[in-house]
This record gives sequence, structure tokens and C-alpha cells, in this order.
Amino acid sequence: IGTILKDNPRLTCRVARNKRLIKVILDSNLRIPLNARVLNNDRVVIFCREKPKTKNSKIKRLTQKGAKIIQIKNGKPGILPWIKILRALYKMNIGSVLIEGGAKVAASALKAGIVDKIFLFLAPKFLGEGRSFTEGICLRNIAQAIKLKESESYQIGEDSLIEGYL
Repeated sequence: IGTILKDNPRLTCRVARNKRLIKVILDSNLRIPLNARVLNNDRVVIFCREKPKTKNSKIKRLTQKGAKIIQIKNGKPGILPWIKILRALYKMNIGSVLIEGGAKVAASALKAGIVDKIFLFLAPKFLGEGRSFTEGICLRNIAQAIKLKESESYQIGEDSLIEGYL
């Protein structure tokens, strides 16, 4: 939800124009604005905790806009359990998920052990302190480091891409 609130993206596929993706939003307290651009698509699934801090009328209005709302039991504010999200997606016949989120979402997916492959884009810019996609992952020594297998790197304009399997 952080990216939606900050940038108001459409989350469209830029490669295959006719490809319609199911957009999944993790929003534990249903903070998504009703005028968010991502809602201009009938294939949006929003995961929130079972009793989000919002009125039931917002759930109804989001549903009227075409969004499917899935309430997760035991979801804590700001944190939704990945295993329950993946189970719900599997029941919807979704077997592959591209996680394109901020540092908090990326770190939670890594900590949950659900990531098979990583695409890490690096820009030649330093912005100072910020959130890391490995935030909250505490390793005791180098032997515990997250290692990429079959990794490759590419130059894309000024940016670099590191791709590999976990």
C-alpha cells in the first residue's frame, strides 16, 4: 500500500499491452483511496486483516469498483502473513506471483522464505539512509548470507540488474 499512497501507480504491464494481470495489493488497514488509479481495472485483489481499521462501507465501495477484498485472520496492522496470502491466491488458480513492492514488502517476503528468484535493480545514485530490502533479516555470520545461484548481471541504460535464484 505504501507505493499506492505515495505514487498512485496504475500497475499496468508495459511489455505486452494485451496482457491483463491480476493486481494484488497488501493493505492491512484498507488505506487505499477510493480514487486510486490502480482501481481503474476490474482485476484487483486487496488483502487486508480481518477487521481493518475502516468502515464496512469502504469495503462495499471497493467491491463496487471491481476490487476483490480478502480479509486475512490474524493479520497484524502493517503485517499480513505470506502463507495465508499465497494460499488464497492458489485457491484463485494463481500459481506464480511477481512481488514488486517496496523495502518492507521485499524484506517480509525474503524473511518468509517464499522468494524463488530475485531481480535486483541498482541505480548509480546514492540517496543516503533509507530502507533496505533486507531490513529485519538478522544473520549472525557470512555463512548465513542469502546467496544467489545461477546469477547474471546486465547493464540497462545507467542501471544494473542482478538476477538469480535463491
